[in-house]
Amino acid sequence: MTMGGIKDGRYNAAVMISAMLQVDPNKAQFDMVSFDGSSSVQKAGQIIVAQFQMVVVTHGTEYVGSLFLTQIFRDPQYQLMSKFVQIVRFIPEFFATFLLPLDFVISS
Repeated sequence: MTMGGIKDGRYNAAVMISAMLQVDPNKAQFDMVSFDGSSSVQKAGQIIVAQFQMVVVTHGTEYVGSLFLTQIFRDPQYQLMSKFVQIVRFIPEFFATFLLPLDFVISS
């Protein structure tokens, strides 16, 4: 995009269609494209459907997914899993920060 250009529906569709054609030049493998609910991407979805006629475009799915996951993570088992992941995700950082430099000092 040139400086000062507008990212409207046509621009968004051109970017998406270019990427989709690289993956599927025969226009036979894509069946769904999902966007947020803004008007510019809704227009892009209409343009994509004109090019890829097997595609169904969905809008606003991030909000629905968020609502779904909010309901799921109210279950006690998933809350426990969430706590476990929050604790475990720092283990590689701990090793990289504290133990690897210590090992380097000891072996030198």
